[in-house]
Parts: sequence; structure tokens; C-alpha cells
Amino acid sequence: AIKDAEMQIKDGDANSATWVDLARVYRWDDKLEKAIVTLDDGLKAIEVGHVDDANLAALYYNRGCYRALLFTEGTSEIEKKKSLEDLERFFEHTEDPVHEAKIIFEDEDWKALADDSGFQEVVGNRLFFHMKT
Repeated sequence: AIKDAEMQIKDGDANSATWVDLARVYRWDDKLEKAIVTLDDGLKAIEVGHVDDANLAALYYNRGCYRALLFTEGTSEIEKKKSLEDLERFFEHTEDPVHEAKIIFEDEDWKALADDSGFQEVVGNRLFFHMKT
């Protein structure tokens, strides 16, 4: 799977799912930094027009998630801040913020940030704002 995805990327045949799937493989192989760099590369490819189906929500969600996991492993507050920034960007690009916010609250990967006021603000605001409208 890794070699196929890397070949698709090298040949310019990758789509958003290719980047996300490759990052997931790295994540499950405990290579969180490599997973984050992979998603960074996917976002850069979209910016320069090398990827047609710009599923930015998936890229931002997964990168934020992996940064939250890095924060769990004891890295600096910078990872937490970046994770919350990715979460904000995710919500900017998702079609159903209320549904996604509910899923995020149940996602084990976000558990380390669940009690964080910044996390609660980013995710909780989506639920509160959209339920009032």
C-alpha cells in the first residue's frame, strides 16, 4: 500500500484520499511525524494545483488529529495549538459541522484535548451556533 501510494504521488496521480490513506498507514505504524509531513505535502500539492479533488477537510482533520496524538505523547504546547488550528480549518471546509463536531467529541484520538478550553471552544461552538440557527 505504501509503495503504491508513493508511486501515485511521484507520478502526479494522487488525490486527497491517497495522501490521507498514506498518512493513516504511517499513523498506525507509530510514525506520527511522518504522517503529518505526508499531509503537509498533500496540502501543498493542492495549493499548487497538483491534486484535483481538494478534500481539504479530510487533510486538515487527520493532520490535526495526529498533532493531538503527538501532544498526548508529551510534545510541546505548539502541537496542541497547531492541532486546534487544523480543527478550525477542518470546520471551514466540512459540509456538516454539527455532525462532525459530534463525531470529534467521540473520537478517541482527540481525547487528550477533550478537557482543553480551546478544544471545547472550537468544537463546542459548532454545536451551539448551528443548533441555534
